[in-house]
Amino acid sequence: MKWIRVFSNLRLAAFIFAIVWGYVFYRYGYFHTALIGTITGIVSFIFLVLKHNNLFLKRDLLQKLITINSDRIARLNNTWQNLKDTGEEFSDPDHPNSCDLDIFGPGSVFQWIGSCHSWYGRKSLAEYISTVPDSDHIIRERQDAVRELSPLIDWRQQFETVALNRNLNLDPQNILEWAESNDYIIKYKTLFDFFYILPFFSFLFSAILLLFFKNGFFALLPFAFHLIIFGSTYHLLQPFLNRFENYGEMFLVYTNLFRKIEEQNFSSSILRRLHETIGTSGDTSGAVRTLGSIISSIQIRYSPMGYFFANLASLWDIRSVINAEKWKKKYGILLRKWLLTCGEFEAHSSISSVHFENPRWVFADITDSPPFICAKSLGHPLISSDKRVSNNINLNSNNSVAIITGSNMSGKSTFLRTVGVNLILAYTGAPVCASQLRCSVLSVYSSMRIGDNLENGISTFYAELLKIRKIIDAVNVGEKILFLLDELFRGTNSQDRHDGAIAVLNALKTDHSLGIISTHDFELSKLGEDPQSGFLNFNFKEYYKDNNIQFDYKLNSGPSTTRNALYLIRMAGIEI
Repeated sequence: MKWIRVFSNLRLAAFIFAIVWGYVFYRYGYFHTALIGTITGIVSFIFLVLKHNNLFLKRDLLQKLITINSDRIARLNNTWQNLKDTGEEFSDPDHPNSCDLDIFGPGSVFQWIGSCHSWYGRKSLAEYISTVPDSDHIIRERQDAVRELSPLIDWRQQFETVALNRNLNLDPQNILEWAESNDYIIKYKTLFDFFYILPFFSFLFSAILLLFFKNGFFALLPFAFHLIIFGSTYHLLQPFLNRFENYGEMFLVYTNLFRKIEEQNFSSSILRRLHETIGTSGDTSGAVRTLGSIISSIQIRYSPMGYFFANLASLWDIRSVINAEKWKKKYGILLRKWLLTCGEFEAHSSISSVHFENPRWVFADITDSPPFICAKSLGHPLISSDKRVSNNINLNSNNSVAIITGSNMSGKSTFLRTVGVNLILAYTGAPVCASQLRCSVLSVYSSMRIGDNLENGISTFYAELLKIRKIIDAVNVGEKILFLLDELFRGTNSQDRHDGAIAVLNALKTDHSLGIISTHDFELSKLGEDPQSGFLNFNFKEYYKDNNIQFDYKLNSGPSTTRNALYLIRMAGIEI
């Protein structure tokens, strides 16, 4: 800031010097001295303006780097919950797991991972953490990309500083619809060429008229013809030009993002394929820069006088349309692919930060096999390391459903989310919070947070039934799934809850599904008494110290034998 103020004062001084020096010496008859001093002052002023602008650019870059690294430190210090981008707009109440597992919204996986800033970058990241790839091969390719990008901290931060621009938040759909359409304002090449070269001939004809007739009125006649064309095409062109509102700066920023991609070499298969889409010759960044310049030139409409004289002199609107449609013919069909590719680079870069910031976490060993999960020291990645408790879990075709019982607040729901969130991370290609995770590719379904819908007349119990129905439908079509169920049918009486839970578990237990259910219904534990049943019993316990309830959040084998509801009621100050 100090040097910005210094150069601001210097450029003012240079400007005043040029005016005062020129005026004083010219008045006293020293024309050459006045000219030399004025030129020196003007040149100095221009130099200082350029230097001043460069300082502003450096300041903006440093501020962005401070922002980026402050966000990274917040993630390391577990204060990331205050970061602004929660991805809440991607939350879908009909998604199989995103609401239950905190994938989007405050305190979510997206908020924790997210360092994407463009429309397609954020969208790509949202898709990565909310969908399961078709095969284990894709996941291993993603892991390779994360491994490659993770140590490229300088490139990733430079890439993010460019992307950290509010103009990239705009949805480019309007531009993409135009770029991919076959509609053209100027349909005939002859008319196209005529309007393009007309201003040059107008200036030439005007110069000839001025030379021969020595009359400015005749020299303006060609431009009167321009005004007639401008007026007659105004209403035709305005809807077209309105489409480009506010997009010029966005594509100029994209130009720099594509340059960063073009300049870097990659070896992992996914990044190499994405890189080939952009290329290395600068053609993509050059094409996008041209589009940005064309769109930016349209913004002259915001200066009424400049807009009028630009159309008077050169048919500015028509030439803008001509330039845009020339660009569209050459590159229009490629634009969406370029933006999607840039968004995927952002998403991979964002995910790779998980590996960089958590070097002790491991990549999952994922195979295309019958459903199984084998995890050691599995912890919830969104819980700080000083509070996180890790557990083991092993489910397979022989023991496919875990029934977890335990007292209130003992950690049952958190464990379900721990398993689900780590699988989501694994499928994005990120490392997981565990010492080992081996698993197959599974779609994760959950029924944990249930709410009624008064507007649609849906009770809590019926809302839960709708969720369960989706899970059963997935099982019935042969989809490989992991289901996570928290307190089945809590909205009905105990006998119906028990009978309903038995029926649901029997329907969900197949050779292509795994499941974990937490419950206060200790009677469900009887399902796991038969070693051949495929059900396993686990529990979380509490203990008491100095008349205070304590939890170790460790998963134990067998059913729970303890209860703490009355103690918690008294602890809340309710007399019983």
